[in-house]
Amino acid sequence: MAQGLVPNPGFEAYTSCPNSIGNIAFAYPWGNATNISSSADYMNDCGYSMLGSWYSNSGTPYSGDGVGGIRVTTSDGANSYCEYLQVQLTSPLVAGQVYSISFYCYLGETTTGNANSLGVALTDSSIFNAAVGMSTLQGAVTPAFPQVKINTTGVWELVSGYYLAQGGEDYLTIGNFYTPVDLVMTSNYSHCFYLIDEVYIEEAEVCELELTNSITMDTLSDLRLCYGDSVTLMAHTVLSADSGYWSTGDTLSNITVQTSGTYIYTLNFDDCHLVDSIQVEFVNPPVVDYPDTLLCTDDTLQIINQDSSLVQRLYWMNILIFEKDSIDVTIPYGYELALVDGFCEGRDAFQFGFIDVPEIVPLQDTTVCALNAFNVTASAQVYDSLLWNTGSDSLTTAVMDTGMYIVTFYNKCGSQSDTMNLYLHQMDFTVSFTGDTLLCVEDEMEVLINGNVWSTLWNDSVQSNQRVLTAGNWWFEIEDERCSFRDSITLRLAEEFELDTDTLLCDDESISVEINEPWIDSLAWNEGSTNSITTFQLPNIYWVEVYQEHCVFIDSFSLEKLYTPVINKLDTTLCAGDQIYFNLNPEYSYTLNSEAIPNYFYLGQEGEYILDATNYCGTSTKYFELEGIDCSCNIYIPNTFTPDGDPYNNQFTPRSSCTFNQYELSIYNRWGELIFQSSDPEFNWDGSYKGKLVPEGVYVYILRYQALDEQDKLLTGHINVLK
Repeated sequence: MAQGLVPNPGFEAYTSCPNSIGNIAFAYPWGNATNISSSADYMNDCGYSMLGSWYSNSGTPYSGDGVGGIRVTTSDGANSYCEYLQVQLTSPLVAGQVYSISFYCYLGETTTGNANSLGVALTDSSIFNAAVGMSTLQGAVTPAFPQVKINTTGVWELVSGYYLAQGGEDYLTIGNFYTPVDLVMTSNYSHCFYLIDEVYIEEAEVCELELTNSITMDTLSDLRLCYGDSVTLMAHTVLSADSGYWSTGDTLSNITVQTSGTYIYTLNFDDCHLVDSIQVEFVNPPVVDYPDTLLCTDDTLQIINQDSSLVQRLYWMNILIFEKDSIDVTIPYGYELALVDGFCEGRDAFQFGFIDVPEIVPLQDTTVCALNAFNVTASAQVYDSLLWNTGSDSLTTAVMDTGMYIVTFYNKCGSQSDTMNLYLHQMDFTVSFTGDTLLCVEDEMEVLINGNVWSTLWNDSVQSNQRVLTAGNWWFEIEDERCSFRDSITLRLAEEFELDTDTLLCDDESISVEINEPWIDSLAWNEGSTNSITTFQLPNIYWVEVYQEHCVFIDSFSLEKLYTPVINKLDTTLCAGDQIYFNLNPEYSYTLNSEAIPNYFYLGQEGEYILDATNYCGTSTKYFELEGIDCSCNIYIPNTFTPDGDPYNNQFTPRSSCTFNQYELSIYNRWGELIFQSSDPEFNWDGSYKGKLVPEGVYVYILRYQALDEQDKLLTGHINVLK
């Protein structure tokens, strides 16, 4: 770049080598204030230099050996100390001409703050000859103050811009142009020290257009940003700000956009017609999903970029430490892995660490109560899988047997095992019952607990090994020197069972007995039936056994038969002048010719009669007639017969004209032995006994009979048997 209108722009020419701070006048024609206390500094390697001092630390000139310096300080926010660099131009500025103004600025590395204004003033006389203030300025590089704010220390930055001359400006001044009360430092009683180099003012080409953005601050024409972000697009022209417009319709030189598209700026001013564009694309940030990683001690984590279109970065504590496609990580810590697409970055935090073989929490040998299942639980640090010698792959495994149990934990670095022994303690006791119990006849049950029992507690707070329990729900808990055991029992009273009362049936009637209570397990009748419904018809006493679990209940009922009355044949022969005695079944009630009578009575009058016999099952009727007859009776009994086989007198034959109701003839020998008997008046004795003729002699007969008069009579006598 040509020297332009600024003499000694790089502070290379000097009248004397500086040998202390200040001495800006040695870099002639740069000047220093004459009526204010501040003094700018000049440094050059030819003599005394503040370069590397507490002002600038490691600062060196942007180019060459010389550099100017100014300091801005404040002690209480109202009073300030400001230094300025000033030079008279080689010729005054021409009115209406646009000039480009630029210089390089370096903020010292040991600076404790920075000011809110570093600007350039162009005036037609030295501003040091009057009070410093914004009102005395005739112009500046930018339309508004502050012009720039340098935030980064230890870096040379270009400050540049355009200025439309009013005419006659022949002094250039660099420094802070805020009044003391408006000057703001980042912290009270701080200082900032600036190095200034390569200061230029040149006539500028009017028809110029340059588009930049707030992300890269350069003329990059294509931007890839993340959704949700925004970017400010800036149109830089030598002309006034309203000389152009954006394709969005905005006429401001700066616009902020958040959507993808091509943004075009058009400049139209007199004969100046320029068009430029910036392509902006908003994209989703690359998806990064990197897992926490544990490697065996001294291994290296290698992270390979799988997409060459993206830039891979690794951050530690938000500090970029790697930007390459293959990253080796050897230090365990928390990191962030990033993939970058243009200016869109996606990150994922992950932890990296080292592990060794699994470290197992030692198992302990255990004695457990025999009546309880036991869960063995193992634990270890940093493992992938585990396996018990029982085959279980869970941390907790249920065991019931004594023995040794081994668990092995595995990870990528190896395996580790541990063992435990399980011993079972068997409680030694007996209980006089098992399970729930049904009380059959008694309404209580004695319970006895024997064995190695230290204490026994029942649910009614009684402590005893021997109890008499009634129906209800009971539990007890016993303890020995190590274990406890709880059991319960429900005592139930058996159901009540009773058959119906005794039953009377008539004639061919029957009765069905149904026993279907749901609690009955089985039953058995004495006549063999086991059915829930059994039919009975014959008179008898029937009993049944009913079973409810182990209980047996027995009940019975009596079945009686009653038949419809039957009137047997009646004696209707009435002996003249006599009466007939009737003695009927006393179980019936009777009427004779509709008159109630007892079961015994006399009739002595001839005639027709109607007899009714009645009981629970019904009534029978008998029609009969009494007729009077002669009832006299003569009987002839021989006293001798000769059973010798001749045609005469061979049988003992009684003779009678009687009609017998009853008849019985008996013959006995001398020893009282019965040798013949007959109830048939027509049957005769032939003198034999057991198929042989009896010997001659005297035999005794007895005749019992009843004739029509129904009087029992007896005849006796002797029989001579002759041969």
